[in-house]
Amino acid sequence: MKTVRFIHSVVGIGAGVAVLSASSSEVLAAVVAQYNFGQLGPHVTDPNLTASNVTRSSNSLFNAFNHNTTSSSYTGGSSNPFLSVSPSSNDVNDQSEAVSNGVYWYVTLTPSSGYTIDLDTIKFTSFRGGTSQPRGFAVYSSVDSFSSPLLVQPDEPLVRSTSTFHNNTITLGSGYDNLAAPVTFRFYIWTPTNTNTIDFDDLTFEGNVIPEPSGLLMLGSIAGMLVRRRRV
Repeated sequence: MKTVRFIHSVVGIGAGVAVLSASSSEVLAAVVAQYNFGQLGPHVTDPNLTASNVTRSSNSLFNAFNHNTTSSSYTGGSSNPFLSVSPSSNDVNDQSEAVSNGVYWYVTLTPSSGYTIDLDTIKFTSFRGGTSQPRGFAVYSSVDSFSSPLLVQPDEPLVRSTSTFHNNTITLGSGYDNLAAPVTFRFYIWTPTNTNTIDFDDLTFEGNVIPEPSGLLMLGSIAGMLVRRRRV
């Protein structure tokens, strides 16, 4: 009786591995990293993933970069604090100028050894620090070597206020499945002058961090070997 139970349990493991391998892309998305600001690092991170600090580009045309901004005119999202940024030059007024001058902030997600990332969505809120326009941003990724934007907001429509903020959602395609290498997301920004800011809050990455297929196959092979040995 014990032998039968053992064989059934091991076969169950092998079957479970097969099912997990076949349907890993169908697992419901979860929060794998989240930044609510007030600190440079994430507030939530999957245990099998490393999320970098929020970092500004080293370009001298970057001016304000305050991850701990508070304002009595903003209590939306996760409330204060939030990230407030601006270029240092009056010549960074649109997307092309922001990209050519390298005015961006970024985060990098790195799966642990033996794991891959399936990213589904990126969500965050944004708003203008005042009424001057245009103030915009564009999001790029290292998956395509920062060649095509995932999202462009030419002019952020909402001004920071007590209950108003702009919800942004980026839906990622199959190119963001099974990422075994680090992936970096850049947020290029532009404003009318260097005294104008554009602000961000509640940056959230949703998806799954899963064992690499090779690891699942190895577990299945071990299960199969145990079954054979037990039968002998």
